[in-house]
Amino acid sequence: MSAPPTAETPHAPGLSALLLVLLAGWTVSASAAAQSGVTVIAKGDVPKPVVDLPELPKILALSPRNTMLFTDRDEVTPASNEYPPGYGPTSVLTPPLVDAWVSATLTGTGMSELIQYQLPSDYYKKGGKRPLLVAWHGFGSSAKSVAAQTTLDEQCDSWGWIYLAVTGIDDKLFGAPAVQQNAEAAIRWISDKYSVDPDRVYLVGFSMGAGIVANFAARHRDPKGLMIAGVGLVSGSYDWTTAYHEDKSVQPWLENTWNFGGSPMTVPFAYQRSSDLYFDPTTYPPTPGVCLDLLAMARNLHGTPVYITWDLKDTLTYLPAQSETLGKLLSTWGDDVTLRPVSGTLNPKTGGSAPHSWAVLDEEELMNTLAPLTATRVPAKWSAQLGETGAVAFAGVTQRTPGTFTRLSGGLDDVEPRLWVHDVENASEVSVDAGLAGLAGRWPLRVQASSADKAGFVLRLQGFDTPPSYLLQTADGSLVEPMESDPLSDALMVTVPGGGSVDVLVHSVPWNARLWVAPDPAAPGGQLSLHVESVPGGKLAWVILGVHAHLMTLAGSLQIMVPPVPPALLIAIPLDAAGGAVVEAKLPEVAGLSGLSLLMQAVIQHEGHALGDVSNAFRFDIQ
Repeated sequence: MSAPPTAETPHAPGLSALLLVLLAGWTVSASAAAQSGVTVIAKGDVPKPVVDLPELPKILALSPRNTMLFTDRDEVTPASNEYPPGYGPTSVLTPPLVDAWVSATLTGTGMSELIQYQLPSDYYKKGGKRPLLVAWHGFGSSAKSVAAQTTLDEQCDSWGWIYLAVTGIDDKLFGAPAVQQNAEAAIRWISDKYSVDPDRVYLVGFSMGAGIVANFAARHRDPKGLMIAGVGLVSGSYDWTTAYHEDKSVQPWLENTWNFGGSPMTVPFAYQRSSDLYFDPTTYPPTPGVCLDLLAMARNLHGTPVYITWDLKDTLTYLPAQSETLGKLLSTWGDDVTLRPVSGTLNPKTGGSAPHSWAVLDEEELMNTLAPLTATRVPAKWSAQLGETGAVAFAGVTQRTPGTFTRLSGGLDDVEPRLWVHDVENASEVSVDAGLAGLAGRWPLRVQASSADKAGFVLRLQGFDTPPSYLLQTADGSLVEPMESDPLSDALMVTVPGGGSVDVLVHSVPWNARLWVAPDPAAPGGQLSLHVESVPGGKLAWVILGVHAHLMTLAGSLQIMVPPVPPALLIAIPLDAAGGAVVEAKLPEVAGLSGLSLLMQAVIQHEGHALGDVSNAFRFDIQ
């Protein structure tokens, strides 16, 4: 697009009258870390975030082992935060685990994020992009507990991976959006500072942390952003509503503002969007009860391989059935699922029974399962359940009604070529990006869309290598009306009616000028401006204003959509040296204008009266 017209842009008179008719090295110093928004914590100095959460009761010999308050907690010796003497890029010593704070400035939540990370021993020797394993602790434990209770950090060093353990603001938070935002900030920080392969980011979590990482992967499906290649789930808790009802001791934490801000009876969606499954509370006990698939965020894990392991004799007796249900659901949807139920888990330090612990996990098997996986950013077929406005595969979704789920499915056919989005619920707009689907230059591109609710939605078509010009019905080749264009983003829009569908072919012709009116729609009596942008050398824009669309050829080769024949009108607008113009006007305050739609298109005249460029067709609406 050319630069905006200057104040000297010529204006054309008479438009009002016309409208009446129509991370950087191994050794991280505190000062350098602070400059990057991360503060390395001195050994033993682990400040606590102030989030007004109740303190946990002390662990005693008689503390119960069958509630979430105690099963996830374990006294651990803090890992060393000191570098061994002589350690550096050429060292063969085991790399240290580094404790650090990611600042609130980087997280954007107002809360800093406590992390622990480790670079592999060969990081500087071999170079190249490295996989990243992100670990999430259980309830009441810390980011530091994972390395103390598992061999995941050692496995990462052996495999040449970067290891990162996150906190999620506090050790007693269940993965609400702000909590996940903090963890995402930590992942972005380490990815920016060190050489992380963005297509090989993996998650693993235990108990509460397993539920959080599954939900994190489900909420990160935007191919242009952070995506997860594979997930490991250990003794997971996947429905916070069930946790609320089955483990009353944890209710004060679940109701805290930093978690869900109330009970599942008062704020059900807050629990559902941060869970992976939803069991109807009226159907249990016995657990798990009846899983309502339409309220299960696990649907959004479609396309993400998942490794699930649990002990059949878990002391949290309602959890094993949740793991089984999650595995069956994902398998039913055709996803890649590895199920590893075990029995008789022992604590590797004491030899005692530990059926709800990190000891359930076979770390080596998990690494072998995750290692071949890369993120599938735009699968050939996908389904999605979104808890907020967002993106998945080649589709961007704007919710119609916040505070509830939006659902849709889609896919692509590279041979025809064809894109589709079907069964759309609770969306005001769905954008389809041909470039993300790898079909930017495939003309004509067939696009199919259907609505599963009464409201319908606007289908926005964009991301092409040349601007899309018009749409034809696939069935009979007729021109699609009404159709909207957005020349600023080179997009076409068409309405999908409630309960209905569209099946169109997107065409592109050499329309290399832009035309639009702002605001659109405009109110009678309000100010508006008409914008024309063309290539330098254009002298005059002939703007055609009409009420009907019809494809026709002008001057032997220029294809237009708004024919300059009665009752259409023409207005001549002089262009500046850059080929642009802005026409300012006031729309007359005439009641008869309300509800009127005008079709506009510009043909650009060059030196010698030659017609050389055509703009997009623009529909201007009057309120």
